[in-house]
Amino acid sequence: MEAHIGISTQQKTVAPRVIAVLLLALLAVLAGSAAFRESVAIDELAHIGAGVSYWKLDLRMNPEHPPLVKLLSAAPLVARGVHVDYSGHIWTWSGQGPFNSMLAEWPLGAWIITRWNDPAATLRWARLPMLLLLLASGSPMVGAAPLPCAGSRPCPRFWPSARWCSPIPP
Repeated sequence: MEAHIGISTQQKTVAPRVIAVLLLALLAVLAGSAAFRESVAIDELAHIGAGVSYWKLDLRMNPEHPPLVKLLSAAPLVARGVHVDYSGHIWTWSGQGPFNSMLAEWPLGAWIITRWNDPAATLRWARLPMLLLLLASGSPMVGAAPLPCAGSRPCPRFWPSARWCSPIPP
């Protein structure tokens, strides 16, 4: 009898999964450490301020972009009781003219991050949902990744050259 030496099917499927888990762990360490060490990005001023104001059910800030990501980013801040002065001059001025809200979103975000709350904690909590979304999608292009392909595999429906997205047939 001839002895069959080879790799079993179970061993073939375990190796890619282990590699995927290790790569996601590396992604978590690198992205997480960078997100928690970096200073505030210019867009974060407007987006964090707008996201916090959206939880007040007022959508006047940053109307030129969809609100979902800003709502997700601001959710932990609102849950922790972030301080915002809705009686102050920035908020009241933002509702007085057609373009005032687009101009006031920047100082409102800056004051939420730097004056009314601890800057490091505010940025950490605002960036946490985006890190979780990054890890869930497995793609650094979180905002550009279509939701049906939330895994790390490209999907032929959205990316025609990719042929290895099993949930959705080509």
